[in-house]
Amino acid sequence: PMVTAMDKNKFTKLRKQMQLTQAELARELGVSRAAVSRWESGKRKIDSILALALECLAERLTGKKRRGYAKGRK
Repeated sequence: PMVTAMDKNKFTKLRKQMQLTQAELARELGVSRAAVSRWESGKRKIDSILALALECLAERLTGKKRRGYAKGRK
């Protein structure tokens, strides 16, 4: 499936839907809290690989398949 990048608003919304703090999401993704902050503020691009990782994490934590970026839809 085609994977696309994710915008900062979608990233933040997804993190909040998972009920994770920036620090908790950072731990889950194996990155620093500062990296999560930079993605949410738009200082760094959220590429397709990160978008896919976030969608997979959301599916694992919520038990629901997400529709959207991981499947190439906007």
